[in-house]
Amino acid sequence: MGWLSFLNSKTKFDPSTYEKELTLLSKKISKNEKSIIKLQTYRNSIKNSLIIYGILLYLIISIYLFKSNRINNFYWKLIWSTLYPLILTTIILLTTFIYNQLIKSKSFKVELLRSQHNDKIDELKELTKFQTTQNLIQRFQNGDDILSNLSDEISIKQQKLDELNELYENKKIQSSSLDSNIKSGRWVNSIINSINDPNEFNPNNRFALICNNCQTHNGLAPPETLPQYVKYICPKCGLLNGIDKPLDSNKLEESSIEQEESFTTDNDEQDEGTEF
Repeated sequence: MGWLSFLNSKTKFDPSTYEKELTLLSKKISKNEKSIIKLQTYRNSIKNSLIIYGILLYLIISIYLFKSNRINNFYWKLIWSTLYPLILTTIILLTTFIYNQLIKSKSFKVELLRSQHNDKIDELKELTKFQTTQNLIQRFQNGDDILSNLSDEISIKQQKLDELNELYENKKIQSSSLDSNIKSGRWVNSIINSINDPNEFNPNNRFALICNNCQTHNGLAPPETLPQYVKYICPKCGLLNGIDKPLDSNKLEESSIEQEESFTTDNDEQDEGTEF
């Protein structure tokens, strides 16, 4: 049942733990890489110094030995001239070897740390895939996807309802402002008419035509006609002003009497025609 414990360990996924481990490995890799660079710099510097100063020392001592009269034994001079270069070369090679070994060990450590770093990343990828798969299984098993779709539909409908309410409020504000403009226009008309003539039904009186929307003067109404019963289109804003004039009851009675009289006369004429 080892694989079950493996699955249980995967279910207890903690990203912060992997983050700490990967950060620690990255710091170690960076530290060892810096150490390798320092070792290479020291190796080259010591090697160059040994070569330069060793050659200078060899030349100075050799010149001194061959020019000096104190050392007459040629055998010792020959030993010095051949032995010193061998010793200097050995020291240079030994120093280079030591630094190369140190650099090699550091490089091996860096490679090991990098492999651990890559293994951790691969393990994290596998755990992430497992966690994603498990979340998908739980989501579709419990019906969370249906709930999420329903919540999305509800939010969309709520958004549309809010837009309709906002549109309704804007239309309401526009209609109220239009009614106020119409009322103010009528009020202005009444003031102007009262200033022009106190008797508004005077035949010689003509009222000014004021637009109910933009308050623009559009000439005078016909004689014996109130301005609210004059229909016209404002040339400035394009609003149709004026309402239909209501019919007078007396005129309605007169028109009905005239229709009855005309109807009776027509009947009488028809009767006379039949008698003839």
